[in-house]
Amino acid sequence: MAIAKPKKFTLGLLMLIGFFAVVVMLFMPIYGTNADGSGKNAFNVLDGLYNSVSKSSSNFNEEVAQKITEFNGQEVSFTSKAKAATTDKVAGMPSRGEMAKPEEMAKQMVKLVDTAGGEATASEKDGAWSVKVSGDFGKILASALDDSIAMYENNGQVLVKKYGFDAENAMNDWWLMFNSPQADMNSVGGEQFEQSKMLKEINEKSIEPAYNYYTIEAQSPSSEALPILLSLGGYVLYTVWYGFALLFMFEGWGLKLEH
Repeated sequence: MAIAKPKKFTLGLLMLIGFFAVVVMLFMPIYGTNADGSGKNAFNVLDGLYNSVSKSSSNFNEEVAQKITEFNGQEVSFTSKAKAATTDKVAGMPSRGEMAKPEEMAKQMVKLVDTAGGEATASEKDGAWSVKVSGDFGKILASALDDSIAMYENNGQVLVKKYGFDAENAMNDWWLMFNSPQADMNSVGGEQFEQSKMLKEINEKSIEPAYNYYTIEAQSPSSEALPILLSLGGYVLYTVWYGFALLFMFEGWGLKLEH
């Protein structure tokens, strides 16, 4: 098929070439350096920008601290399973680095509870490790919250000094310890049902944000308003650019939509 409108087709082709040239530029590691020394591409920079902005709106620690006071002096007892990572995700928490094996994880959980003033015993049955936890529910929750606050503020060394092992492993241990018994506690009902709700809440509002945003510096949206607006505007412009490039090429080619 002959090109009906060479000028329009050429314009569209040049726009399309320019579009993909920009794509290549965006993926090039020339926009800074990551913590590991590797280069950043534009998407790494934008990911960091939006992570830092979203972190500032993900701090619910004061709200959780208020609710924890309702459980001060209340006894709790539950059993948690110690599970090792089998994929790139550990029971809902993204894995960064090597996670502990089940036996080591169970021992770490015991250390967390003992340090919080509770009692914990690790046991193994048919190759599966579990941890029996008991004690003052308020104190155990408060200790987990203290660790979450330290991690949220990027002070992982506080946990390393406190427990003697990796800070991210400690947060993963807290999450697993609190997540595992929820179904059984819900089925019992009553006081255990309310305790299970609190375990779920501290996981979702404190432990998960602390773990996921660890090492990221929080920024308020207002302080990053210009980069945010430019990135969103650039996304819209870039999408329109691609659309018009195809439109001009097809029109120049002579393709038409007809009823």
